[in-house]
This record gives sequence, C-alpha cells and structure tokens, in this order.
Amino acid sequence: MNKQSKPADDLSAHEHLNPYISARREWNERYGDYVSQAKNWRIVAVLSGITAIVAVAGVVYIGAQSKFIPYVVAVDQHGSAVTAGIADRASAVDPRVVRALIGRFVTDLRGVISDQQAEKAAIDRVYSMLPSGAAATTVVSGWFKDQSPFARSATETISVDVESILPISDKSWQVDFRETARSPNGMLLSKKRYRATLTTELSPVTNEQLIRLNPIGLFVTEISITQIL
Repeated sequence: MNKQSKPADDLSAHEHLNPYISARREWNERYGDYVSQAKNWRIVAVLSGITAIVAVAGVVYIGAQSKFIPYVVAVDQHGSAVTAGIADRASAVDPRVVRALIGRFVTDLRGVISDQQAEKAAIDRVYSMLPSGAAATTVVSGWFKDQSPFARSATETISVDVESILPISDKSWQVDFRETARSPNGMLLSKKRYRATLTTELSPVTNEQLIRLNPIGLFVTEISITQIL
C-alpha cells in the first residue's frame, strides 16, 4: 500500500520543489484575483452610472415643474384683503370672454394697419391663439405669406367690423364680419362681408409671455373664411 502511494507523493513533492510550477501557480492565483477585482469594479461602475442617470433625470423633472403658484385674493370696497387661497381649481370660462377673444382673433387676422408696430402686435396676438402643427396655423401662415399686411399697408388699410359671433357647437363658432378698405389718404375703396368658421379648444397656458396674450388658453385649431355675396 505504501509502495503504491509513493510515486504520487514523490510527484507532489516534485511539483512543490519545481520553481516553474510554483511560479505558474502563483501567476494563476494573481491573475485570477485581478479578473475578480476587475469584474467587481465593473459592477460598481455600472451601478454608479445608473444611480447618476436616475439622479439627473429626477433633477431635470423637478426643474421642469412650474414654479408659479396662483392665488386668489378677494378685497372689500376699501381695497383691503378679505380672503386668500391657492387657485387649485380653475373656474369655468365665461362665454363672453371666449367671444371677445374670437372677435379679436378675426380682427387681428384680417385687419391691415399702417402702423408697423401695431400690425406686428396684432400678428403676435393671432399666433398666440394658434397651436403648433394645427390646420389653422398652416392656413393663417399661408394667408400672411400671400397677403402680407406689411406690404398691403402701403396701398390700403383694412378695418374689420365683427357683426356676430354665434356658437355652432361646443367647440365651433361662426363669425360674420365686414371689411372696409381705404386708401392711405382715407378714400373708401371697398366694403365686403365675410363669414368665418372656427374650431377652438381650451388648453392651460403656463408660458408667462403667452399668458399675457392668451390668458384663458383659447386656441383656434381649424378656420375657413368665405365671402358673403
């Protein structure tokens, strides 16, 4: 029994005494440690990257939230504050305000003013009620391109008189109006009547500059205008 195990014992002793085998064993152990450490560091780096992405996304989301907190303050006849509270619930829009904005939209769209600054302000008000990508935006942009009010003001001015604004449905309106064209010296050139059909929608406005032009968030999504003979 001892004779049979002696060669194995001699081989084991030989491996321990062989410097090449010992060096290879030590190299394998060290290399294995390096591989294990590199794998651990990769895992830590991936987890750190995911944590950083989540943190940045959270900061961006928080930063994108509106910082304006509207308050409603009631005052008495002497101008003293009576009650105040956060306006967390919007009230129903007065139909008269909607009609007024629709009338202003048609007047600004079709009118031609000799004062260039006033004309630019009118066009800004028109576009404040046109949502991006809507059919009405395409129609109006084409109208201003073909019938530039800045160019027309050199030969004529157009005053618009809105005669009626009637609801067709909850979102559609019919507007009858008259256009009076005059030469730069005030001479009457023509009077024409038109009918506009508009489709509108209400959408909350958060942009401070847009609030000044379109406070209730009334947008015209579709529009068509025909002459009444």
